[in-house]
Amino acid sequence: MAKKKPKRISTKAKKQAVRRAIARKPAAKAKTTNAKTTNAKSSKAKAKWVYAFGGGRADGKTSMRDLLGGKGAGLAEMANLGLPVPPGFTITTEVCTYYYAHKKTYPVELQKQMEAGVANMEKIMGTKFGATSGMPLLVRVAVKPTPSIAREQRTVNLATMKETTVTVGGRHDACIVPRAVAAVEAMMALTLADFALRAGAVPRVLK
Repeated sequence: MAKKKPKRISTKAKKQAVRRAIARKPAAKAKTTNAKTTNAKSSKAKAKWVYAFGGGRADGKTSMRDLLGGKGAGLAEMANLGLPVPPGFTITTEVCTYYYAHKKTYPVELQKQMEAGVANMEKIMGTKFGATSGMPLLVRVAVKPTPSIAREQRTVNLATMKETTVTVGGRHDACIVPRAVAAVEAMMALTLADFALRAGAVPRVLK
């Protein structure tokens, strides 16, 4: 009895088999892509928008300049080094990107993360915002003289009661500082009064 010869597969058939195998691969890649997209969405939903600092530690670090900005990264680094940095938190630059990419709306998680940042500040300071514990209210203000202060100004000579001109030379701190302090105190008084009115504290005090 004659043995059957093994069936030979033509080169054309081999090429067709390879093409069919390649055609099936994109489907598997699509699944991987979908999985990556799902992971990206879940990670974005848990995005961190607020980075706290103070009390000898910080959520951020100096290498996060693009995310926290120069000042935010610097404050985080100083806090991590143990320097006496007042507690606070930094809102990331990604919030701005999100705002304009989502029809001028803020991330849903931002409010809760900010409230957690405020609570962390209160914990470190040992007091709550709005508490009348007698602690002084510290305000830091930078005042920059206007360029026109060095120009010749019209004025009145009080001795002769005649119009004249005057030029302020040298440093202008002596002219600005006394007025700046009064202006800042007035602005702070108005701001605190506004907060008190909004909170309904003023009517209770008047009664």
